[in-house]
Amino acid sequence: MARKLRLGIILALFFVGLGAGAVFAADGPLFRIENEKATPIKVPLLWDEKIAIPLVEVKIGAQTLRLALDTGADRVTLALNPAALKRLDVEFLDDRSRSLDVGGQKYVARNFIIPSVKIGALEFTQMKASEELRQTGHSDDGIIGNQLLQEFQVYLDYQASVMVLYPKTSDPECLHSEGWIRMPFDHSNLGIIVPAKFPWSDRPLRFCLDTGAVGNVQGRSMGLIRPEAVPQEQRRNSGAGDYLETSHFYLGESGADLGAMAFYLYDFKQPSVDGFLGHNLLKDHQLLIDFTYNLLYLKRSGDPGEVQPDIRTILSGGRVGGGGDAGTPVVVPFEYRKQTVLLQARINDSPQPYLFLLDTGAGATIVSQAVADALHLEKRAEIKAADGTGASQNVALVTLESLRIGAAEVENCGALVVDLGRVQTDITRVDGIIGGNFLQLFTIGIDYEQQRLTLARSGPVPEAAGYQRVELRKEPLGLIFARLKMAGVADPVEVEIDSGMDGDSYFIFGSEMLEKLRPALGCPPVRSKGTTRGGAFGAAGGTLSRLATAELGGLRLQSVPVEFSGTQSLVGNEFLSHFSVIIDYAGSAMYLRPNERRQMAGNIYSYGFAVNQGTDGTLRIIGLWEGSPAERAGLKLGDEIVGFSDGARELSLAEYRSRFQVAATTAGPLWVRIRNESGERMVELKKAPLLPEG
Repeated sequence: MARKLRLGIILALFFVGLGAGAVFAADGPLFRIENEKATPIKVPLLWDEKIAIPLVEVKIGAQTLRLALDTGADRVTLALNPAALKRLDVEFLDDRSRSLDVGGQKYVARNFIIPSVKIGALEFTQMKASEELRQTGHSDDGIIGNQLLQEFQVYLDYQASVMVLYPKTSDPECLHSEGWIRMPFDHSNLGIIVPAKFPWSDRPLRFCLDTGAVGNVQGRSMGLIRPEAVPQEQRRNSGAGDYLETSHFYLGESGADLGAMAFYLYDFKQPSVDGFLGHNLLKDHQLLIDFTYNLLYLKRSGDPGEVQPDIRTILSGGRVGGGGDAGTPVVVPFEYRKQTVLLQARINDSPQPYLFLLDTGAGATIVSQAVADALHLEKRAEIKAADGTGASQNVALVTLESLRIGAAEVENCGALVVDLGRVQTDITRVDGIIGGNFLQLFTIGIDYEQQRLTLARSGPVPEAAGYQRVELRKEPLGLIFARLKMAGVADPVEVEIDSGMDGDSYFIFGSEMLEKLRPALGCPPVRSKGTTRGGAFGAAGGTLSRLATAELGGLRLQSVPVEFSGTQSLVGNEFLSHFSVIIDYAGSAMYLRPNERRQMAGNIYSYGFAVNQGTDGTLRIIGLWEGSPAERAGLKLGDEIVGFSDGARELSLAEYRSRFQVAATTAGPLWVRIRNESGERMVELKKAPLLPEG
């Protein structure tokens, strides 16, 4: 039976020493956008009759061309085939661009300037383009590549046959519905690269997201994968070649399960990735590509999240209350306990205040189930919420008529109702979390040294009085992100500013980031046994290491302890507490002024174990760091903590943490009584560095 297999991939892999043509934009801008607007530009997608490649109509002078959309063409603005070039009057330049195709075939293409290119309502002038020399065998006149697309946020909906080009700095309207999965990608000369896994292997793979790559085998849309990535027992044969069919495909650092997917086995020579995702993914998913921050947003077409479009409106519908002097900042005290900022707030003018945790890393404000029951809060909807460990739960959505911190009030503040049993301090449980949907309505100042929080409706932002400015990216619900540069890593990594994150590491990266950031590490990784980090819904193990050098805004950092755990990349209180912090949500900026009394440590000093209370009421060790004082003393996972040297026994978790905190701050060793199958014994522990010195 005939097989149709189209590999729509062009790779601009430039060689060293080939002159100006080797770097496509070395001699100036690739083009100018003459009429860029603040509103999005909608462009219809057409389709090749033979194969599922999206086409876009482009006007060049009096000619209308149909160009294939090709996100795998990373070094191309436009590339036009010889037949199309015969219809145009172009002047070729002296320089040329070299490239390789997937079969390893070399191409030397002439470059030229196009005076005017129109795509929808956009006009580009003086665009530098090149020849398309591959024999594709389909009806398009050339391709549109990433050198043009990366000037926008690109939304694709194959089922609606539409592409929308959003300005780089805009808040895309398409993201205002539920159901989107957010995942970082690597962007280099290879294209848009996303990590992936299959259920039958822990081996991390790298896939290129390429709208110009389609495996159409016997009428079925498939991705492409190298044969060596697929064990023999997983292969099937259609008569037209081997293919892989999997019931689960996990994409991105968080391992989002995209369900069933098929891949044709093809031995391509270039690029150095394990496979390609194209029509097989996008036929069922909407996609937004944010080239500025190297982020993909993916959503299954027809996702039930669109049935409740008011959810984001509820969460972001709060407004600042009218009480108090609008021009006077509100200053309230907080308690900084075990690397968490705790403060009091009132809900619906409640007579008693509730204890809240300040968390810039929570997009939504949260109230505990106990508080929701006591105040008879009415459930308006139910959504799925996830924490930093990757665990998720269905939770209720409510509206608080009033949420007030001191005199700073937000009316109609959306909130989630969550069992906060996992989110607790040394002695008591918190009643809620102040999240980004509340905080983004203010400019906030966090003074860790004086333990004061300032909320200003339009407070003055410091100019240069000892503060370093850090540019932020803000999402609609108030989550904020900065870019961290690291020596040895080509692209900056986006980290979420998370004042709700405790722990002894300055930065936390998702577990999948370890291999990518290994060149930036200044010491061998130290791994955990069991779980060492908890979230609102789950827990996760981790790996410790140290960044040799890093840069956040204008701050240069050295010997920075970091942890790889969970699914998110975060900067938390262990870092932020070394500064006076101002977050200007409206201006998308954070300002940091160092606290001269606190010096950053290049190591983590700890006993090296984590404890939690089981359903039977016993306290047991759930996590150990390799080589830590606890492991060297013979403690093991599952050992029961019976008490301390003062004779107290049968402690609750809160009592244990309180006594542990007191014992850990006194001079001398810590004595802990443990019980296991070998009986009871006292163990002497002394804090020591967890990371190798030097």
